[in-house]
Amino acid sequence: MHPPPPATIARAVVFDVVLAGSVAVVAGLLRALGSFDGDGVHPPHPLPWWGVLVQVAAGAALVQRRRRPIASAGVVFVLSLGDPVLAGPFAVYALGAYAPSRRAAWALAAGLAVTMCEPWRAQSGSDVFVELLAVVTPLLLGKYLASRRGLILALAERAERVEREQAERDRQARIEERRRLAGEMHDMITHRVSLMVLQAGALRTIAERDNVRSAAEELRLTGCQALSELRELVAILRDPDDPTPTGTPARAAEPAGLDVSDLVADSRAAGIEVDLTVTGSAPADHAPAAVRGARRVVQEALTNVHKHAPGAHVTVAVRHEPEGIAVTVANSAGTRTPDVDLGTGGTGLLGLRERVELLGGRFRAGPGDAGGFTVEALIPVGESADAPPRPIAHPVPDEGAA
Repeated sequence: MHPPPPATIARAVVFDVVLAGSVAVVAGLLRALGSFDGDGVHPPHPLPWWGVLVQVAAGAALVQRRRRPIASAGVVFVLSLGDPVLAGPFAVYALGAYAPSRRAAWALAAGLAVTMCEPWRAQSGSDVFVELLAVVTPLLLGKYLASRRGLILALAERAERVEREQAERDRQARIEERRRLAGEMHDMITHRVSLMVLQAGALRTIAERDNVRSAAEELRLTGCQALSELRELVAILRDPDDPTPTGTPARAAEPAGLDVSDLVADSRAAGIEVDLTVTGSAPADHAPAAVRGARRVVQEALTNVHKHAPGAHVTVAVRHEPEGIAVTVANSAGTRTPDVDLGTGGTGLLGLRERVELLGGRFRAGPGDAGGFTVEALIPVGESADAPPRPIAHPVPDEGAA
C-alpha cells in the first residue's frame, strides 16, 4: 500500500502538537488551582508545582501518541502513579486507535484504568463507574476508528488491485487484437503485394523497350521495400514488446541522423517538383524514434501531395534546432487532377499527430497560402523520445487527523 501523502502526515503532526499542548496547559492550570479527583477539586497544597510539572509532562507525552502509542501511554502511566493525570483518557484512546493488539497495549490500558479509578481510595460506586467509563469509552472509540480505518484501507487496496487486473486484461485484449490484425494483414496485403512484385519482375523480363523494363524494375523495388516495411509492421503488431521476435530478421542499424533525400528523389521520379533544404547540424544523441517519426512526417506529407495535389510544387525543410528536429512540408495547389485514384478517407495525418505527440513533440497541419497545404512538426531528439509513457499513480485514501 502506498504511504500517506506528506500533507496528511503534516496535518497529523500539527494536530498532535496542538492536542498535547492544550492538554498540558489545561491540566497544569487545573493542578495549580487544586488537586482533582472523584470528590471534586481540593485547595492546593503549599507547594503544588510538582503536581503541575507532572500534569504538563503527561500532556506533552501525547505528542508521540500516534507514532509511538505504547511508549506515550507508558510515560503517562508512570506519571499517573502518584496522582491521576488529565492525559490518561487521551493515552487510552491512542492505545485503541494506533497501537497493535499486543499484551503490552492491553496491560497499559488496564494500568491506566487502575490509576484513574484509584480503587484503594474510599469512594462511591457511581464515582468508580464514571471513572471507569472515562477509560473504557476512549478505548472502545479508538478501537472502532482503527477498525474503520483498516477497512477503508483494505477496500482501497482491493479497488486498486481490481483496477490493475482490469488494466492487465485490457492490455492482453489489445495484444490479442493486434495479433489478429497482424495475421489478417499478412494473409491479405502481403499476398497481394507479393503478386505485384512477381508480376513486375515478369514484366521486366519480357519487356522489349528499355523504359518499360526500367519502370518495371522500379515497381519491383518499390514493392520489395513495401514488403519489408510491412513485415516489420506485422512483427511489431504481433509482439509490441519485442519488435524483432524469434524467426524475424533483425532490424537494420538505425541511421545516425535524419536523411530524407531518398524520399525526395522518389517523388521527383514520380513527377513532383520538390525542393529540399537542410539547416543546422544533427547532434550525436539522436533518438532513433525521433528520426523515424520525422521521416514518417515527410513520407506521409509527400504521399498526400501525390494523392491530392499532382503537379504542385513542394518545399521540404528540415531544421536541426536545439529543441529537436523541425520538419516543414509545404505544397502549392495542384495543377491537374490525379492520374490514378489512390483512395480517400485515410487517417494518415491523425496518426502522425498521435505519433509526434507521443514523442513529446508538436504537430500542425492545415491549408497554406494560395490553396496549398502545410505540414509542420517539431520532435525532440533526446533520449526521452524513446521513453515509454509513465503509469498513472493512484491516490491513497486520506486518513483523518484524529
